[in-house]
Amino acid sequence: MNPLGEPGLTRVVGGVPTGDAPCSFKPESTLLVEHAPTLDEVARSLLPQDEWTAQGVLTANEKKVVVESGDTLISALARGGVSRAEAMRWYSGARPTYDLARLKIGQVFTLHVDPDTGQLEQLMLELDKLAGVLVEDRATESGRGHIVARRIDLPSRSEVRGAAGSIRSTMAAACREAQVPPRIVAAVATAFGGEIDFNRLRRGDSFRILWEVRTSLDGSYAENGRLIAVEIEARGKKRSSYRYEDDRGQAGYFDADGRSLGGSGFGRPLERARVTSLFSYSRQHPVLGRRRPHYGVDFAARTGTPVRAIASGVVRTARWDGQLGRAIRLEHGGRSGITSVYGHLSGFARDVRAGERVVKGQIIGFVGSTGLSTGPHLHLAILDGRRYVDPLQAMRRQVAADPVLDDEGFERRRDELAALLGEIEPEAPVRLVARSGT
Repeated sequence: MNPLGEPGLTRVVGGVPTGDAPCSFKPESTLLVEHAPTLDEVARSLLPQDEWTAQGVLTANEKKVVVESGDTLISALARGGVSRAEAMRWYSGARPTYDLARLKIGQVFTLHVDPDTGQLEQLMLELDKLAGVLVEDRATESGRGHIVARRIDLPSRSEVRGAAGSIRSTMAAACREAQVPPRIVAAVATAFGGEIDFNRLRRGDSFRILWEVRTSLDGSYAENGRLIAVEIEARGKKRSSYRYEDDRGQAGYFDADGRSLGGSGFGRPLERARVTSLFSYSRQHPVLGRRRPHYGVDFAARTGTPVRAIASGVVRTARWDGQLGRAIRLEHGGRSGITSVYGHLSGFARDVRAGERVVKGQIIGFVGSTGLSTGPHLHLAILDGRRYVDPLQAMRRQVAADPVLDDEGFERRRDELAALLGEIEPEAPVRLVARSGT
């Protein structure tokens, strides 16, 4: 019996919305077809056990306040007995993490008060049915309170969904037909580290995909999570990518042989692009009209074209960067410290900000013409330490083959995921293959 009181692995066919936006999820509208307890153990092992931390539990001595039309933070908290001055103190303390003044009608504050003094000790604002902001008044050594806030996950159910399909025109069209959400489609390219050119897939090629979904306990809100596994069959040859996390918490995508698909070499920043300006120590600048170095390569592409990380790394900056306009700098490590720079972007991908890790092939931004630019294009530069190198030569350079992951845990997970992928049939576009919850 699983945590929801449901026996075995329940596979469900049809009717489940899978878009990236919050959606209505109604299990009762689907068709239950069979049970397979052994695969249930496998599928549930893929799902994170969402925890409601001890500090986040609001039970006794609590008040709930629902945000109404016309409410401000002060007026909403006043209905919970919080004074204006106290409300402003909590607002200021939480501001570095979340702006509590950004309220929406229907959001709920849960206030926890000290039973003896009646003072507010803790509050929680539900952002949606899966996430909230917990704010606490913590005592310091001097005895004065210190307001701190953090985002938390609310109790939820986790599911693994799968889809399979055959390509008639393009991979993107086939994924839409199979009801694969756009966020997961984008992650598929990341999972293969740019080693598959999806534009070259042809009619008759096929795919199978597994991904995570979190739903609220009442089933009214769903959010797509991580890609778990994907299998592509092209021209009769199968290639697979499996997400695996080791005992140290290091996660990545690996092929069936355990080879990292993050790759040690550089991938392509754009799926299709035309080089319009090469690396040069002296180039006639098209805007300034004088000769100066061009420490990068320009690729012409339409505004909004996705830009991918050429290697895994950490975002150093994602901001306006002088003549480069909106630009991203990624640090990739290495002996001297390799950095890649992506300039003139129209915007950044969600969650791409300083300090965040990205993987090779991940979409990090979008082509634009910001900064000193004559038209939409990507400026790609690579620094080896403090020295700029020719990106095209760096991307052509042969690198040593990636080592094979020698881990029995990976082999077990690979076999488990391969079994789950094999359970998905193209005629059943969306399948709920397991559930777990808190």
